[in-house]
Amino acid sequence: MLCQNTSALTVLACQASVPPVQIPSDRDAHVRALCDRIGRYLDGTDTVDIIVLPELCTMEYSAGAFSHLDSLAEPIDGPSTQAFSQLAQESGAMVVFGMARSTRRGFAISQLVVDGAGQMVGCYDKMHLCHYGTSTEKEFFQAGERVVFFDLKGWRIAPIICYDIRIPELSRTLAVIYDVNLLLHCGVYFRDESFSS
Repeated sequence: MLCQNTSALTVLACQASVPPVQIPSDRDAHVRALCDRIGRYLDGTDTVDIIVLPELCTMEYSAGAFSHLDSLAEPIDGPSTQAFSQLAQESGAMVVFGMARSTRRGFAISQLVVDGAGQMVGCYDKMHLCHYGTSTEKEFFQAGERVVFFDLKGWRIAPIICYDIRIPELSRTLAVIYDVNLLLHCGVYFRDESFSS
């Protein structure tokens, strides 16, 4: 059901296969290839309003990669943001993507939002870090401290990241207090191959 004063919204939700990434040049080559694939997919299709990519789509989700955050984490205007901003400009779509971000407080798992002109609209830092099994986020990242939302075609949209979904107070706050009517739940999941045949 459409919310009052909204238009239909066309969303391209992407999965991303991320190769092992332990140096910035590997990360940057992966991001360029990912943007190229999305661009080729969109070539000749109807207009897409928003392209949504997973949590940490710029690098491998592993303790091994996390141990290289000093070189793999980027500033808010780093190479990944520049590549996804170019994709936004070429497609005319808003792009929401995840990366490891370097901040004054340390490292954050961030979901960045750029508009169809390639301009930064917002940056959400994951508030609830996952820490069990192979997920060791608290050893490497700082938790975010504020919600982020933006408007598109009458929709009020907010990204949340992976484990955030397990904290219902966050979703409730976004919906009730900030009038968000679309949550973008961006996640990454470690591939457990222990049950593979």
